[in-house]
Amino acid sequence: MNLADLWDAVCRARVEQRRPPEPGEDLYVLPLRAYLEPAATALLRRAVRALRRDHPVRAVLFEETNLADLIVDQLVECDSAPDLDELADRLLAIAQSHGPWMVSTPVANIVTREPAVKLGDGVVLWRALGTDWIDEHFGGHEDESDLAIAELLGDRLPRVTRWLALSDGDRIDTRVGAQLLTEEHGTADIALAAARSRTQYAIAVWGVMAPPEGWQLLPELGVWAQQPHFVIGQRYKRREHDQLVPRERVQGNWIRQWADYVAPDADTLAVPFAAMARLERRSSRALLSSALAYHQATRRIRFAPSERLRSVGVAIETLCDPGDGQDHAFDRWSTVADRLAVWEELRDRGYDPSDTQG
Repeated sequence: MNLADLWDAVCRARVEQRRPPEPGEDLYVLPLRAYLEPAATALLRRAVRALRRDHPVRAVLFEETNLADLIVDQLVECDSAPDLDELADRLLAIAQSHGPWMVSTPVANIVTREPAVKLGDGVVLWRALGTDWIDEHFGGHEDESDLAIAELLGDRLPRVTRWLALSDGDRIDTRVGAQLLTEEHGTADIALAAARSRTQYAIAVWGVMAPPEGWQLLPELGVWAQQPHFVIGQRYKRREHDQLVPRERVQGNWIRQWADYVAPDADTLAVPFAAMARLERRSSRALLSSALAYHQATRRIRFAPSERLRSVGVAIETLCDPGDGQDHAFDRWSTVADRLAVWEELRDRGYDPSDTQG
């Protein structure tokens, strides 16, 4: 793709961005991309597509919106229009200059046994601050784990709080019980996405190795708050016709409150990160992939039955993948099911092994 027209448009946008205000004019300085003409914006989209097509390894290092902004920023620094290869090299240099990063990923619906626990190299699970932080501001901390974090990682980020105090005096329970501090590499876009993914894999493995007891919820990514913990039943009744006063009983009129997941011991919490540190092993990949698929299969409210069944199949195939392109995953699953008495459990529930084979 020829970038000459886009480079010209970016240079014109820079002139407009730096234009002095007219007398009496309220002029606000906006990001350079905001000054592009509609035709130039279309050229910018074409440049993003061209980078994704011709230089995918470089393009995936940035989110698409950030990639567009970076293209504009790089073009305006050039004395003449570069070619696409030169632009891709500039982006790679930017990516290589970034990181490493320390990322905090909030985890909701969890109660930790220890204030801070190291789960691997560059990985620490840190309990969130409770209501004392609001009541006494920066005094009255529940523990001295701030110093422990600095000792464990040699660095730290601000501690998350479970409760948020709004300007009108109201308080919101975010349900965030901890934060996962991880060291990530690459661009900031990649680092943040990787930290969220690692947290999701960890939650899935915890759910397999230490399932929640009673009416406990599994942890969730706490990026969105407040996290739900009430389940409201779907009301239903037998369909009636021409009944001004229904006679059939209404069912499903209930509400259940779920408790936080009580985190297991440190050794169990560390298992997914030990697997992530050994991704060259098929057993590590099998554990992480099958646990995540099984985790998705258990989400009754969030996924349709067909999606949950598909996730079960993925969990079986990834757990029992023989590798080397072989196609004997379900044969291996039959062996595993025999050893773990899965069929006996199914019979106790009224099923036959043939009922599970689609």
